[in-house]
Amino acid sequence: MKAINPVNQCVYCGDLTGPFSKEHIIPKGLAGTWTLPKSSCEKCAAITSEFELKCLRGMFGGLRTHLEFPTRRKSQRPTELPVWIENDKGVNQVDTPIPDHPHLLILPEFSIPQCFTGQVSKETKLRYRFLNYLPDAGKRVENLSEDGKVQMRNLMPIPAFIRLLAKVGHCFAVGEFGVDTFEHFLPDIILGKGDKIPFEWIGGYPDNYPAFELPDIKITHKQAEDGSAIIVKEGQAHQFQFLLASTGKISVQPLLMVAIRLFAILKAAPYLVVVGTCKDNFPFEKVPNLSRPIERLLIGLTGFEPTSSF
Repeated sequence: MKAINPVNQCVYCGDLTGPFSKEHIIPKGLAGTWTLPKSSCEKCAAITSEFELKCLRGMFGGLRTHLEFPTRRKSQRPTELPVWIENDKGVNQVDTPIPDHPHLLILPEFSIPQCFTGQVSKETKLRYRFLNYLPDAGKRVENLSEDGKVQMRNLMPIPAFIRLLAKVGHCFAVGEFGVDTFEHFLPDIILGKGDKIPFEWIGGYPDNYPAFELPDIKITHKQAEDGSAIIVKEGQAHQFQFLLASTGKISVQPLLMVAIRLFAILKAAPYLVVVGTCKDNFPFEKVPNLSRPIERLLIGLTGFEPTSSF
């Protein structure tokens, strides 16, 4: 993404008076480096920080600890994480030092946004994808329990995560195309206002269109003195791509969408976020895939089935 000029208004509530703070498009706590300067008022910043924190400490807490992602409270970073070991005597929690802990990243996987199916509901099909990023995770499990089963439990704040995806997609679009070039679908969802159904605009990404290529990222594994595995990354941890869809069933104007692949370095599945409809002043030349046949996109969307992760 190019350097972004200050927005000088709140991209969520539209406030023009300020003061405004910069907004991390992907949270800094997830190694996000893209920012929107002067783009969030104090009230909205407090709201987005609250649901981001639920995700950072819940579903991403273990990953951030293992990979030493940025934190404002480095002195409070855990030195141990829990596992649950099941044997013939029951299930017991064991607090395990980080170098011995066999963590897995667990990400939810959704059906496509419901605006493409015509069946809008507060519920969606949900699966979980398990991503192993530690090269010696199997050995760590064996060391913890030779004859039992090792369980890892993870808080999954799905409503907060959906709002996080909405915020990421919305801010990417504002940063790339400007705040006034499209009608905004997502601010009420981000702020927890109104009666909009998040799954109408936010969901999974179809497997067959268009293909996501892995970014130029290097992953290497080094062995520390204490025997723990260290993952060294070069490049962005995440990936995004803009898409346009023209369908009279939803809007006369083209839909602007953002495909978001959190942790592309781990080959995680992308999410698809419909951020709004393009206005007449939208810079269409910035979206190179506009020439792709729209029929192919719609076939891909309606035929999507989440990939099994098990």
